[in-house]
Amino acid sequence: DDQNSVNIDLDLGDEVYFLKTDSGKLKQVLWNLLLNALQSFLKSNLPASERRVTCRLSRPSQTSPQIVLEIIDNGCGIT
Repeated sequence: DDQNSVNIDLDLGDEVYFLKTDSGKLKQVLWNLLLNALQSFLKSNLPASERRVTCRLSRPSQTSPQIVLEIIDNGCGIT
């Protein structure tokens, strides 16, 4: 159903990342962030064709041991 559609963009780059972490906790955090983004559309008047969630994975610098994960949506935000 188009009225419930959301465009999801993945920007994962070309690098392969290896994480030493609790995979269950990481999955829960990711699901919570995505669900928050999706729920923001329930309160918005955006047409389905304009609803967008972007998942971006990057490294702050080539030598950094850290990675940055961003979940960005264009929903209404916290109200």
